[in-house]
Amino acid sequence: MQFTTTTILPLLLTLTSASPTPHHETACVPKRSYPVSHPSGGSPYNINPVNRPQFGSFITPEIGFVIPEGTPATGPCSLIAAFPKNYEVVDTSVGNGGQPLLLNFFALDGPASGSLVGTTRLPTFLPSQKTKEDVEIVINSFACRPYQAFRIELGETGEVGFLTGEEGGLFLEYGC
Repeated sequence: MQFTTTTILPLLLTLTSASPTPHHETACVPKRSYPVSHPSGGSPYNINPVNRPQFGSFITPEIGFVIPEGTPATGPCSLIAAFPKNYEVVDTSVGNGGQPLLLNFFALDGPASGSLVGTTRLPTFLPSQKTKEDVEIVINSFACRPYQAFRIELGETGEVGFLTGEEGGLFLEYGC
């Protein structure tokens, strides 16, 4: 039996018209919450943890994040440190030729209140102590709540400093 164009063409048209149409889902675009002052006070914009026992100096900044009213505080919320290229992150260890200092993040509220919930080292390089490229570090993810607060402590002796806001620094990502 020989197939001809008149036999094959209707068969192909039937197969192509019966094929499923591709399903395109819209990707979720996460939202960002920037730090607000914690009830203990302090600036949410100048993050400057200090651990200098030789001088009796210990500074442990506390920051909080608010999920806007009317936004479901469900799903994961991720604590993120993000810095664009050439963002200044001052680190005394790096300034002295060492590796970046360890930052510890402790929950101040919620089910893990008082617990260590994340650690990271921020990318900073000599001579200018600025990031060499865009960097985003997920410190940890949590169940979202309308308000979440953290204390930042240095895990080593020294000092770290950076500004935080819409340009860079710490934020809480939510909404996906």
